[in-house]
Parts: sequence; C-alpha cells; structure tokens
Amino acid sequence: NLLVFVAGMIYISVLQNEGYFQCSSITVTFGEDIWEHAWVPTPDGQLKRRILVYSYFNGVYKQNGTHAGRPVYQEMRKSSVSPFVTIIGAEIKYCTEEGAWVLSHENIKKAKSSEESSCPWLLRSPDTQAFDLKDVSREWEIWVGVINQGAKMDFTCNECQSNTDCNLNGVCTDDKKCACAKTGFYGMHCELETPCPRIISDITNDTWSVTYTRQCEFIHEYGRPVYTLDHINNVTGAPIDVYNDDRLSLVYSGSRWLGMKIGGSQNISTDQLGGFSSDFHAFWDTAHSENELVSDPTMGSTPVGVDFYRIGNETGDQYGPFGVLYPIQDPPGRHPFRCDGVTKATLPASCKNQSMP
Repeated sequence: NLLVFVAGMIYISVLQNEGYFQCSSITVTFGEDIWEHAWVPTPDGQLKRRILVYSYFNGVYKQNGTHAGRPVYQEMRKSSVSPFVTIIGAEIKYCTEEGAWVLSHENIKKAKSSEESSCPWLLRSPDTQAFDLKDVSREWEIWVGVINQGAKMDFTCNECQSNTDCNLNGVCTDDKKCACAKTGFYGMHCELETPCPRIISDITNDTWSVTYTRQCEFIHEYGRPVYTLDHINNVTGAPIDVYNDDRLSLVYSGSRWLGMKIGGSQNISTDQLGGFSSDFHAFWDTAHSENELVSDPTMGSTPVGVDFYRIGNETGDQYGPFGVLYPIQDPPGRHPFRCDGVTKATLPASCKNQSMP
C-alpha cells in the first residue's frame, strides 16, 4: 500500500510539474495604471523611453511550458488566440527568486542601465508558494517608475465547467470551450453582445462600419471589432483630420477605443487589412502616439455608450500621458456614437444570408 501511495504521489507530482491541473488558457485584465518612462530597445540596439499603458497587455495568455513546477503563460495575439509571429509577447510565471508570480517582458526594462533580478518584473504578486494562479491574490505590486501597491491583476480561466461559465449565452462543450454562435453573443465566455455592423456619430454624422473578411468573420483586436470610417462630413471643427491615403479606424486597445490612422491602407482589400492587423499590439505598434481619438475606459463590445476625446498636438510635461484631451461631446455623457440600426449592410455579398456572430 505504501508503494502504491508513493507511486501515486510521484504521478501527481509529474502531472503538476507539467501544468496538468492548472488552466491552459486565461484571459487577463490589468487596471488603468500607466508607466510613462518604460525603457525598450530600438532596432539599432539602443534604449528609448516609451509610455506603457498596462491595459495594452490585456487579453488571452496560453500555457507554454512550466517553470518551478508551475505553468508559464504566454501572451497571445490580440486578433486571435495564436502566438505572435513578428513580436514577443509578455509572460506570466512564478519567480523563485521573488517568491511570487510576476508579469514580465524581456524587452521592457525598468532603467536604462541597472542590474535587475533574474525576474525583471513589471507586476509582482504578494509572497506566495501557490502552484495555481487562481489561488493568488488579485492585488499585485506594479512598477510605474517606483513600486505602487494594490494594482489590479484579474484573470478568468478560459475553460468552462458548465453553461453558467458561458454566461448562459452559450453551451459549454465537452472540450471545455464556450460555443456561443447564433446566440447574439461572442467572446471566450459569450460575454460580449454581437456588435452592430455600423455606427454613426451624432456629432458629424460620420459612419463607421465593421470590416468583415471573405470568411464572414469580422476583423477584431482585443476581442472587439475594428470599425473603419466610411464617410466623414466636411464639418467645421470636425474632431478628425483625415488624409486621403490613410484609413481611419476605431480600434480597441484593451480598455479604451483609439481612433487610429492605419497609414496607406485605404485601398487594400479587407483580407489584406486583416493580415495587416494580425500581429497588432497597442504597445509595440505605438498606438499611444499614433492615434487621433481616445475613449474613456470601457469593457463594452462597441464604441457606443462611451465618451471620446480628440488628442491635441500640444506637448509638455504639464499634460497627462495621453496629452491634451478635448471632449468631442457636449455635455459630458452625451456619447458621440450610436448604432445605425442596420444588421447586414456591411457584410460581403456572400455573407448576407448568414447569421453573424
């Protein structure tokens, strides 16, 4: 009996070291913390400062091996749940030197020249020996030039156990995934309402449409659709300056919608646009410095129901990390976008008769 017990414990230990008992995929949500002077490498090997908005690292992280008997979670693409191809994702793992779970990125440094630990963390959990991330406190320390306490680090296991885990908007399948097609919801847990295909601005009457691929799937980032500008009226004081060779899009960045100029893409096909954005990451694509509009934080599935601001050109230390923000709605709370009421106006002809998720 003792041998059977020992063999069983060894077997369990092996499974634990392989991450068998932990979630294989998680969706991570960070708070609104911002570090204004992160150090990142340039192509010529130098280091330069960049504004790090931690919510840009929200999204799906999948288990990729183990470390210290605990799973290592690797950040996935924002347009899918597959690994990045052209950039390196962030990592969540246990650090024995710190005695804590940490978020780190090999290309983000705290200082231009300093020796850090073997775990150059950006967020760090309280001291713990926990093998499973779900047993760790959701309040972590965060680096914003100094150590701040009480930063939000929330996550949800992407493996369902029942239909309740699918928010009763879908079915938990045998492989522990939520199937929410044709229910009017989508997302890893069927938590997001299907977006209206076209929205309209009550400020300028501009219309923006979801872009669909020929496979009848909408192009999305951070789990939300990309809205592309269809038409802008020549209104005095319009909040956006549009160039003829640019395609202006509303792109979700983890917690805020950004009005971005995707340079030179106005005349490319929707499939090419999907490829253009396949490795998009709001931090590494410097979305912070290349957008025209920014919204208030929101977890909604569309830009409807949230206030927006035009980002001014003024520069200086007296301005916040997003710069000078000019409200495009008056009064505050008069959200600029509404659903246009169409259902299939922006779908490719081959998709018109299909029920869209």
